[in-house]
Amino acid sequence: MTTYAKTGLTPLMARNVPGISTIVDAVEAMTGETVSGVPADIAADILTITRKGDRREIPQDIPPQSSFVPDAGKTAFVVKVYNDGERGLKFTIGGLTRKSGSSNVTIWWGDGTSTTTTTTADGGAQDTDLTHTYAQAGCYMIQISDDITIWRPHLYTSSGSYFFSNCAYWPQGAWSYVVTDGHSAGYWSNKNIFKIVYALQWGTSVTSAVWTYNCCLNLIGTVPEWNENITGATFTYNMCVGLSGSIPEWNSKITSAASTYRYCVGLSGTIPDWGASITSADTTYGYCHGLSGRIPEWNTKITNAGSTYYYCMGLTGRIPEWNTKITNAGSTYYFCMGLTGRIPAWNSVTTNASTTYQWCCGLTGPVPEWTNAITNATATYSYCYGISGRVPEWGANINSANGTYQGCSGLSGPVPAWNEKITTTRFAYYLCYGLTGEIPAWNNVTTNAEGTYQGCYSMTGTIPEWNSVMVTATSTYRECYNLTGGVPAWPATVTSAASTYYSCTGLTGPIPKWGSGITNANNTYQWCFGLDGVWETAGGGTPPDSELMPSKITSHSNTVNNTSNELRAKFLTGWGGTRSS
Repeated sequence: MTTYAKTGLTPLMARNVPGISTIVDAVEAMTGETVSGVPADIAADILTITRKGDRREIPQDIPPQSSFVPDAGKTAFVVKVYNDGERGLKFTIGGLTRKSGSSNVTIWWGDGTSTTTTTTADGGAQDTDLTHTYAQAGCYMIQISDDITIWRPHLYTSSGSYFFSNCAYWPQGAWSYVVTDGHSAGYWSNKNIFKIVYALQWGTSVTSAVWTYNCCLNLIGTVPEWNENITGATFTYNMCVGLSGSIPEWNSKITSAASTYRYCVGLSGTIPDWGASITSADTTYGYCHGLSGRIPEWNTKITNAGSTYYYCMGLTGRIPEWNTKITNAGSTYYFCMGLTGRIPAWNSVTTNASTTYQWCCGLTGPVPEWTNAITNATATYSYCYGISGRVPEWGANINSANGTYQGCSGLSGPVPAWNEKITTTRFAYYLCYGLTGEIPAWNNVTTNAEGTYQGCYSMTGTIPEWNSVMVTATSTYRECYNLTGGVPAWPATVTSAASTYYSCTGLTGPIPKWGSGITNANNTYQWCFGLDGVWETAGGGTPPDSELMPSKITSHSNTVNNTSNELRAKFLTGWGGTRSS
């Protein structure tokens, strides 16, 4: 069994905090080991690939990859076929595209036979399936003549769909998995075995490797070198969990490396430098947690770095500077816990900084200044508890501060004023207990303040007035026990006041009248024993039960539990008070 504690999980990570599950049902990991303690969002992704009881078994009776030697210039791969009705002796190729100037394409099936076919037009795609039936079970090296620019091991249909039935097989009883490749969609058949076992060589004329081995969960061995003409590598080896060894160098013509090695958990070694023409690095190495070593410098053309190194927890060393063209940095280094050093400055064009460094707990130093180009700061530094210093001013165009500094316990000093565009501050400073100073006023557009300052127990001063559009105030100031002064009036828009002031022991004075929209008052004032029993009305005194305990509030467990005797005496026991019903 593997636990995340063995891979760098710290006690702080293991605590029960939003977005993390300390006990996750056993997941059949792609390494073959049961994994426990997986963060909930990661577990959800892994479960889309495999689940307990559904792990496929790679056949063990396959000759070594080195025993198959292809002819120069040809596309070559190895298949394994079976002599049973469930898996079959057939192999089908679809999606051949003939290069301009070639009259036909020849396929050598590896059993002494071959097929020569002419595509519909010069440079056109094959419009029929090419199926070969082997006489007996075994492994065969298939070679395709150097007359193609594209090939895919997919079954072609008259509707234009490709079914990946040659690539993968789920055991009986497993669910169907929908595959979409931008050209077509289909379901994996649960009656086809994993047939492609080795990718040996790219033909010299192949220009596109897009989706070629996508979802071939049976593919084992090492990754072949790219030829010099391939320009597209999107999803080439996506979910090829059986591949091993190192990653080859990029050629100089590949422009898209989006999801090229996504979920290739068996790959190891270092990451090669980016090819000079690559513009998209979206999820290129996502979930490749076997990779190690440094992160290469960005080239000058990459614009999309979304999830590039997502969950590459084996990487170490510093983070390179951003180039001047990257606009999407969402989840770029998510869960790269082995990275160290300082965080580089943002470039001037990045707009998405959502979860860029979430769980990069080895990073240190100050937080760089926000730019006015960034609009999304959701969980950017969530649980980067090694960073320190002050919190920079919010960029003028940031509209989401959800979890931005969640768990950043090393930050100190006051928090900056909210800009005028942030609409949600959910868990923005959750567990940032090193922050001090007063709480800034709310802007006029924030509607969700759930957990914004929860656990910020070093902050002092009074609580600002709510804005007129706030809807969710759940746990906003929970455990901020150094706050003082009174409780501001509730706006009519708030619906949830659950735990809003839970354990704010420094608050004093009367409680305000409930807002007309509140339905949830669970634990609202629990442990606020400095609050008194005077109702905040013009005439003072005790309000009627219809105002004190309005019927629209349907959730009211422990609302005033552990407060002053005077306050509790006015509430029914169902609200945490002492009055009988």
